[in-house]
Amino acid sequence: MTHYIKSFIVATLLSLLFPFTLTAQEEITDLGTFPTWNKRPATVHKARITKNTRLILTKDYARMNPVYDGVFSVEENGLLSFYLANGAKRITNTMLRSISASEGSRFSGNSVMTQSKDKKGSYYPFVILHRNGTMKELYPEWISATNFADGLARIAMNDHQFMAHSFFINENGKKVLSQYNYDQQRKGSGGGATTVEVKPVVEGLRPFYSRNDRKWGYLDAKGNMVIKPQFSSARCFSEGYAAVTLQDANGNSRVAFIDKSGKVTYDTGIQSAGVDTESRIGDVHGGILCVRHTDRTAISYYSPQGRLLKTFEGYEGTDAVNGHIFLRLPYNTGSMFMLDTGFKPLREIAIDESSYWNLPKFNRMGLAQVNEYVVINSDGDVVFNLTGAEDMSEADIAVRHDGGTISSLCDEEYVINTYSIDYNEYQGVTDMNGECIALLLPEDVYNSQFKTLPGWKFLKTADTIPPGDDWGGNDKDNDNVKYPVCVVCDPEEGGTATGAGSYEYGTKIQVDATANEGYRFSGLICSDNISRELGAKNVFEVRDTMTILVKFLKKDTSVEPPVKKHDGYLGKVNFSYGDANSKMNVVDKVDLYMELSQNPDISTPYGNVYGFMQVQFDPDKRYATNVTQGGYNTEEVVGSAEMSLYSAPYKILGFTMDEGKKWMIISGGGGKAGGLKVDTNTKSNPFAGLQFARLYFDGFSSIEMDKKTYRVQITGVGADGSITLGKLEAFSPQFGWVKGQDRRLYSTKFVSSKMVTQVDNGGLAEGYFEGVVMKPAERREVEWSTPKVWFDTFLKKNGIDSDAMYERIRQKTMEHYKNFKGVYTQFWED
Repeated sequence: MTHYIKSFIVATLLSLLFPFTLTAQEEITDLGTFPTWNKRPATVHKARITKNTRLILTKDYARMNPVYDGVFSVEENGLLSFYLANGAKRITNTMLRSISASEGSRFSGNSVMTQSKDKKGSYYPFVILHRNGTMKELYPEWISATNFADGLARIAMNDHQFMAHSFFINENGKKVLSQYNYDQQRKGSGGGATTVEVKPVVEGLRPFYSRNDRKWGYLDAKGNMVIKPQFSSARCFSEGYAAVTLQDANGNSRVAFIDKSGKVTYDTGIQSAGVDTESRIGDVHGGILCVRHTDRTAISYYSPQGRLLKTFEGYEGTDAVNGHIFLRLPYNTGSMFMLDTGFKPLREIAIDESSYWNLPKFNRMGLAQVNEYVVINSDGDVVFNLTGAEDMSEADIAVRHDGGTISSLCDEEYVINTYSIDYNEYQGVTDMNGECIALLLPEDVYNSQFKTLPGWKFLKTADTIPPGDDWGGNDKDNDNVKYPVCVVCDPEEGGTATGAGSYEYGTKIQVDATANEGYRFSGLICSDNISRELGAKNVFEVRDTMTILVKFLKKDTSVEPPVKKHDGYLGKVNFSYGDANSKMNVVDKVDLYMELSQNPDISTPYGNVYGFMQVQFDPDKRYATNVTQGGYNTEEVVGSAEMSLYSAPYKILGFTMDEGKKWMIISGGGGKAGGLKVDTNTKSNPFAGLQFARLYFDGFSSIEMDKKTYRVQITGVGADGSITLGKLEAFSPQFGWVKGQDRRLYSTKFVSSKMVTQVDNGGLAEGYFEGVVMKPAERREVEWSTPKVWFDTFLKKNGIDSDAMYERIRQKTMEHYKNFKGVYTQFWED
């Protein structure tokens, strides 16, 4: 489906009451005015060596490797030793080899794939080291292996006939998923068996490379094929979408995004050898994805369906993280700019001219290293700074030192950094509170220079977990490494929840919430992306310290309407439409009609209600706009279109007070476009005729009520009985009342694979009714279904019985009104 059809569908089938634009690329060179940032800054921690720091003494040159799943390794003379980041306990005294020089051996879950330091025959056997210190040596014939990812690793071997075999094993070394084993005849002698990396399960799906198909697909957590192998490369899913590469007949690959059914939602058209090394295209975060232009002169943000949202000319930008994006001018030491995912300016962050700050690349904990000294959080606050030593009391100091540099920011809340002691630098692993967990020292330097110095007497060498023991010691209940889980109710008075405590790694916990009277449980938010939700929405696997936020929503308190009797009201609302390419911005003043009573006694198709409100389009009026098409960089006007518009009335549910403001709650409504006429070239899209036909007849189908619920502020009631409306908010079952068109309200619906894509950008805009004055007026006759004049105008001339069709449509629409329940009513009553 071409882009101009997508744009036209958005402008006709979705909410017809709020301002919409068939947007072409909007180029931004001026970011606008940034407000004062009033949020309290995060605490800045500086690295410090304390009496709790453990020493790791080595005989030869050694280096520390990053923390993975709570474990880091030390490489000495080509051999590895592994340590728990929590307490720096050494897992085993046995030295092991890394599986490869490039990838390295890294923990995943409870295990790591390594190699023995001793040869057997021509190979170093692979060894699985478990977190509890136990090891399993694998067959020497297994000559290639990957790291584990969520319990799976891939093995390859050559048999005596030089047949290459590839298969999966679990953390106990047992072969699993035999249906995906791979055999291929190899010529020559040995060396033919190879492996392809195993990727983790994210959002229930694991990217999977089929050696038989030579393509990537997706398995579920149990190993069942969900999306058959068909892509030349594949990323993990993020917010329901994954980047893949599609290969054409000439072998050229281009990046596209798919949903969990495997359907392509956005073909970027950008050629790339593979998505794993393609840094120009981000993943979906906060409902948006970024595309970085190759010359670093601009960055564009798209919806997962390929709708261009914003282009910032002259800037580099980041993926969204915790609702924020960051922009910088390339090669510049000036400010960095933080915006929300609706591209609203939030914060200008001044950068110290003496140190260049890189554009942040955030990890899964929402942290980013921006130079060799500094780590920031997703608010742009500095949370870790290595310049200078931490100012501490003498009683808490084990070792005096100067600041060093950060070698790497781990995916968890640790850094590998250096400490400058007596003008020499030594590596350490440090947490985000600034405490050095472990310090790496040559044994001879320690004995000759530091051992007898004041302060060093506090420091102890790292302990070793006894082989075969779970975590060391005889009393396992006391010695097991446990991770604290904090369960926080928001608001505190909203209810109670279970699940808080300290748990061993890998423990599955269930969080059950009980709402207090006047509240209802609305959802869970986990602060730790490492501890993933499993299956049921309230079950988590503990992999690190984490906080689970339990959200409760408070029920609205009903207040009386601002009227004494059943009255009619009339105002004017701005309905805007247009096209950025043609610089057209037409605004039409449309009647906004309302009936309101002090009691729910107004009879409507919804039933008896407090009242209703309707945007009343002239049924004979034709609304004209442009049709555009385009892709990644450009968009052009290719024709024009016109249609008639209708809006179903909103149901007025009642009135409430919140923080001293009075609100009117409305729900339902629904838009229709009818009698579409298009003047454009549709040869490039064979389905265009059918699509336009669908739109033409859309006005002659029953109206489905919009499930959204809004509240409109009542800012004043005049002496003449007039009611002035203010800003609008929409109801989210997870977040409560949020601003109209908040990104958290966005959704996408595929009506069919070839015909129609509906993109819901959150409903009515926050300022849609703002400033509208509803003055008392005589009550009107209200059309509760598609206007009768449409049927007479568009159908009779084609010989269709318009009266019979109108009556069928009207009756069907009445049934929809009668059975309607909006999201607000469903949340509080169902």
